[in-house]
Amino acid sequence: MISSFRPGCRRHSRTNVVGKFILFDLDDTLYRETDWRSSGLEAVSRIVADRSSSSTEQVLALLQELDAQAHENLFDRLLERVPVDGLGVSELVEGFRYHKPVGVDMFPMARGFLEACPLPTGIVTDGLWGAQLRKVEALRVRELVGPVVITDLLAADRAAWKPSKLPFLTATSALGARPEEGLYVADNPGKDFVAPNELGMRSIQVRHPGQVHSVTPVDAAHAASLSVDGWGELVGALHEFMGD
Repeated sequence: MISSFRPGCRRHSRTNVVGKFILFDLDDTLYRETDWRSSGLEAVSRIVADRSSSSTEQVLALLQELDAQAHENLFDRLLERVPVDGLGVSELVEGFRYHKPVGVDMFPMARGFLEACPLPTGIVTDGLWGAQLRKVEALRVRELVGPVVITDLLAADRAAWKPSKLPFLTATSALGARPEEGLYVADNPGKDFVAPNELGMRSIQVRHPGQVHSVTPVDAAHAASLSVDGWGELVGALHEFMGD
């Protein structure tokens, strides 16, 4: 039933297996990460405007102009153009990372699938835990899935971030399942699929126009079992995994 899945590693060579659970990444998988970035830039603009003579709209326009030129040292360059006494880059970085997202929502087909999915589902996501918690809250995703595993909460110094196996073992344990019975859906072949491959999970890489990370895996160990373009193709692959 899942013979169209290209094997990501040798242990994936079996076919006609109906999956028992599905885990999802968060950023650029369930929603568009650039929407969160845009929301963060608006939050930074409000911080600067509140302590300067410029309006939020003026600061945001300048910030977007600078961001279009280069992402590097963005807030340093902003404060060079709009100096504010007592306001440093570190405060802007904190404001960006931990802002409450506005105008950020799940892909409509992602929400629809999670609302109707008959299998247990969960999330495994990297990122600073404070930022990821605010994303989870803004997306209202807890009401739709089982375990939400934020890797940054599992160990210090990013030791449990992907490609660690720990977050996947944590999620599968919470679901009362074995890794090889499930599927992981994510966007970034740089790190997302290494642990699922090693654990014998199936995996799908979903690609979106304008996504943050590269879509090309460096080798077979980093490659998903199957790659699809957008949620339109992904839904069909998920139903195949479920045996529909």
